Amino acid sequence: MQTESVSPISTQNKLQNSFDLSNAGLAQTNAAGEFIAVNNRFCSLTGYSQQELLQRRLVDILHPDDKAAIQERIITCINEGRDFSSEQRYLQKDGSVVWVANTASLLSVANGGSLLSIISIDVTDAKAQQPSTQDYQQDGKAYGQLRETESWFRALVEETPVATSLFAGRDMVVAIANNAMLKVWGKDASVIGKPLRQALPELEGQPFHDLLDEVFTTGKTYEAKDAPATLKVDGKLGTYYFDFAYKPLFNSAGEVYGVMDIAIDVTDKVLAQRKADEVQHQILSSFEEAPAGIAVIEKEGLTFRAANPFYGELVGRKPAEIINKPLLEALPELQGQGFDKLLEQVINTGTAYSANEVPVSLLRKGQLETVYVNLTYQPRRNQQNEVIGVLVVATDVTPQVAARQQLQTSETKLRGIIASAPAAIGLFVGRDLVIENPNQPFIDIVGKGPDIEGKPLREVMPELLTEGQPFLKILDDVFTTGAMFQSPGAQVKILRNGVMTDNYYNITYTPLFDADGEVYAMQPLKDAEDFFGMLLLEADAVIGHRNVEVRHIR
Repeated sequence: MQTESVSPISTQNKLQNSFDLSNAGLAQTNAAGEFIAVNNRFCSLTGYSQQELLQRRLVDILHPDDKAAIQERIITCINEGRDFSSEQRYLQKDGSVVWVANTASLLSVANGGSLLSIISIDVTDAKAQQPSTQDYQQDGKAYGQLRETESWFRALVEETPVATSLFAGRDMVVAIANNAMLKVWGKDASVIGKPLRQALPELEGQPFHDLLDEVFTTGKTYEAKDAPATLKVDGKLGTYYFDFAYKPLFNSAGEVYGVMDIAIDVTDKVLAQRKADEVQHQILSSFEEAPAGIAVIEKEGLTFRAANPFYGELVGRKPAEIINKPLLEALPELQGQGFDKLLEQVINTGTAYSANEVPVSLLRKGQLETVYVNLTYQPRRNQQNEVIGVLVVATDVTPQVAARQQLQTSETKLRGIIASAPAAIGLFVGRDLVIENPNQPFIDIVGKGPDIEGKPLREVMPELLTEGQPFLKILDDVFTTGAMFQSPGAQVKILRNGVMTDNYYNITYTPLFDADGEVYAMQPLKDAEDFFGMLLLEADAVIGHRNVEVRHIR
């Protein structure tokens, strides 16, 4: 027999939501028979408080004459997973006796252990009106099944808000159906007493009759989730979806005499999830031509469920080669790179993850390559707001990273050249001619001390303005036109250590261009000591404007 798999929390929720509304006492014990949960009705049946019961075992409240038989049936239930029903006596706290009709079910919990769920109905009054021993012997089997059904099951089923019914015999006669189940079927109480085929003729051709017959024959529970059923409700056939269980019921001889049907209508949930999946599919379809890799990874096993062509191109596989495979099976080279841990983090916390220029080693065209991606992991949720997977969006930015790295390498080399050159060299950047990377000879020629880097040329050498010298205007013209300027033997007035000095230089300003914003060359210089400077004009790749770097060399 299959057992229900639940967590202790969900079981407790079932207890509170269902059985506190009924006349049934509900209790749970562990495998040792120790109470771990009881409801108020169970406390009133036994006369003990909840705290007192949680310090006791089931055997402690059984009548001495019933202990051996009940303990044997509990052991069988735990070992073989077979539910059972029985009538027995509880000894109340004050010593009085109460007769109860019990049903016991085995529940397997998430940590691999087992719980025993017990439903108790007070049948003391019914026992007082029970037929004589002679009458009972004449119709023992019929009365026994009637007692097991009428004494405990009908009271429980009719009060519980969960859709529940009982089918009797192999013909599946509707013996009991509560209001919740009648509403699900779209029928009234007139179907009670009829075979299921007659009560719900629209079920013909659907799998339910065969499933019920199998449960009746094998004695094994059948469970299903999100199962479709076509039912005639309010005169119209429609498709509905249910989580349901068919549980066999056994008489005292261990024979199946009926099947209990418990169903939960999940139509709204299923339709909402389908709509969400459809929207998600539409979103993915709209990104098929987008210049970004998109994939959907399911929570269970971190399994790929969808991937667009750009994602396949990024990881070096066709989408069909990775879909329905776990991440590390589809892309084994990711082992140890931490992406599986990041996905689990997003799933466990429900918080998106985003990072730029993330390096990842991928096997593409038979070779392991390092590529850089702008990466976003967005949690996907169902209608219950539970995280069911991750939407992955990855953009390949390897060319941009490589270009920047080349620029950084070039700049490093240039800085090294400037720092080690015997000539006076400094860079003027932008239209404001901000001084960058001046070497010591440059600082000495300017004569304004070591703190000139990062300042505009006009601020460091105000004498270019006060003395009416043309160089700032010439530099601005070169920045604007991009045309080289030369002037041999030009006079330059420089204020050094508070003294204005006259100096004569051959001056050349030469702009150099790179459409990607990179300094890609230096014009050879002749007679370096006689040159005042060379202008390097750069294109700014980000804002589309040109930056000017002016190199002064003496």
